[in-house]
Amino acid sequence: MNNSDLSTITYRDNFQELFDRYFSNNEAFLRANQGTIPVTFFGFTGDRAAFKVPHVKNMGQEVTIFSRNGNETIYAFLSFFEQQEAGVFIFVPQRVQVITQDRKENRRDVDEPKQNKSLVFITSIMSDFILQNQISFSLKKIDNIREIIQERLDSVALKVRLFLCNELKRDPRMRYFKTQRVPIYIPDFTRTDEKDRDKINYYINNIHAQDHLLKNNKDYISEISIPLLYKGKMPYGYLLINSTMALPEDVYAAMKKSTLFIDKLFTDFEIFSEAEDRMLVSNISESGFAVTINERRLIRYFKEESHVSLDMILPGQKKASILAEVRYINSQTNKTIKIGFKIIDIDALSEINFDEFLQSLKKEKG
Repeated sequence: MNNSDLSTITYRDNFQELFDRYFSNNEAFLRANQGTIPVTFFGFTGDRAAFKVPHVKNMGQEVTIFSRNGNETIYAFLSFFEQQEAGVFIFVPQRVQVITQDRKENRRDVDEPKQNKSLVFITSIMSDFILQNQISFSLKKIDNIREIIQERLDSVALKVRLFLCNELKRDPRMRYFKTQRVPIYIPDFTRTDEKDRDKINYYINNIHAQDHLLKNNKDYISEISIPLLYKGKMPYGYLLINSTMALPEDVYAAMKKSTLFIDKLFTDFEIFSEAEDRMLVSNISESGFAVTINERRLIRYFKEESHVSLDMILPGQKKASILAEVRYINSQTNKTIKIGFKIIDIDALSEINFDEFLQSLKKEKG
């Protein structure tokens, strides 16, 4: 976002100052099924906030109250605690989200539906190093998977091997798949068409040259390498097929189907287990985003330069499945930790949902 910024605050010691600043002398509204209801902020005691909410008898367990102060809009997400006399309700604040926008034109009223932003968070988190550890901790299951694969793909004419990300420290194919995430298909690297010259030269110099089996057995002249992709994005291994004969495209197509079968085996054997913790998105743009956390235990899911598969839950229960790279992990002055991500890959439907959300934020400038 060029002219807007979204910040999320979960550090409870900051809540009273934020409520006094945004709610004491400004109009505030409660989001309800029947629309927006004007409310009055009565004060903050301990970890609880009091609001007067007229004409409401029953309060939901989770509510959102919002207000505007200049070019800032605040959304307070609260849990209902108790109801007192004269329509006064007591809430326990859980988090606060602030959208700051540069506005050069007339502003819309704060209670327009387009201003009612829902919480944005990431979940279903899987980092590449955790994925590798989970494979290492499941060796017996992996052996069973290998036996099934060998029975299914056993062939005298083909040399079939399965490699996983925990096996080789310097694996040129895994290094290639980490950046390209597309198969290698070379029907016969002893015969080079002009259009394939660069691809085959790269293969010979960077992959074949580091494979001891191929270097020591000159009879192998062809290769198919197909990455195994966690959620279709993050490589955790690959199926490698070599042959002493040129491999036609129908074999290539059959082996691609086999990787779908292998991927299902990893699911059926429950090799991987995602982190279901939810982490609030604190800012977002076309190319990346950041989350802010106040629980140090959550840092264990991330390392700088690691790749992370995750789901971003957007307003309206829309979702964006994303592969991202961790760019920085910074401690903040309020004891929170900010983690920045660069988006590497996003599927078509997720990209639509993601772009629609960004456009909804940009429209609020008008």
